[in-house]
Amino acid sequence: MLNAGMRLLHLLPEDMRMVIDAASCLKLDFGDAYQYGVATKYTLQLVSFDANFDRTERGRKSPGELVRGSDATFRCSSFLNQPGYGRPAHFF
Repeated sequence: MLNAGMRLLHLLPEDMRMVIDAASCLKLDFGDAYQYGVATKYTLQLVSFDANFDRTERGRKSPGELVRGSDATFRCSSFLNQPGYGRPAHFF
């Protein structure tokens, strides 16, 4: 993951008030509220299949919205056509 340009982000204990408020005010479960808090603290766009973020001020983008117009369809298609991927496994 580090080679893919990803980094691990976290919240500090003093940030937990924001998580609690997000859970309470926005009716999010803890996991969603934590992600919302991270996105808020670091000014990030939420990317999720979870429609719960649609009712928040930050909103969300679906993964599909990010890959439209890219070569992701080609990469996924090539990956899934490799032996053992995208087809039932055969046992002998």
